Amino acid sequence: MFLRLAFSVSLLLSAGLNTAGAESQTVNVAPGNNGTEPLFVPAHFDASNGTSVLIYFPNVGPYHSFTQSSFDKPCTPLQDSENVTIGFDSGLTSATEWELTITNATIPIYFFSKGPNQCGQGMVGAINAPQNGTGSYDEFYAAAVKLNGTAITVPDTTPILTGVGAAATGPPRGLGERSDLQFSVEGFMPLEGYVTSF
Repeated sequence: MFLRLAFSVSLLLSAGLNTAGAESQTVNVAPGNNGTEPLFVPAHFDASNGTSVLIYFPNVGPYHSFTQSSFDKPCTPLQDSENVTIGFDSGLTSATEWELTITNATIPIYFFSKGPNQCGQGMVGAINAPQNGTGSYDEFYAAAVKLNGTAITVPDTTPILTGVGAAATGPPRGLGERSDLQFSVEGFMPLEGYVTSF
């Protein structure tokens, strides 16, 4: 399973995304696995307004999502006081990528994967969260893991493009739909039992 994480990270690093000379930066995020639990790589980072967050969903293993949540309810989509969902959500997907743009860097943005039991196993993340204390990624992660997979199953939806502090311009798109992605599979070792396609 460690190979899945290594593959995801190396695939992102070899993706040939060039932001040199661009005014905004791009942060690449991918589902991975540390050998025992699913996670996002990186799981937490800082990003300024205008930063693109490119989430890569590989064509291996289970489906994942990139769903906005709150610090208080790590495994529940972000909702307003009337329980209306107001956060972004890629929907469950694989073999796609999704791009969000940070629109308000002054607030923390929390997210999780709503795949079965993934959030309660620690597949959560934070953008612009405090480094420590209340609201930190470490406390957010601990709150999710405390659920230990007992969170209510979140039904899948069509993608929700606008969230609080970030927005997407469209739904996830197939990996072949970007002309600037170039993949290198040098040293690639497929995981037993997984089918990988490019």
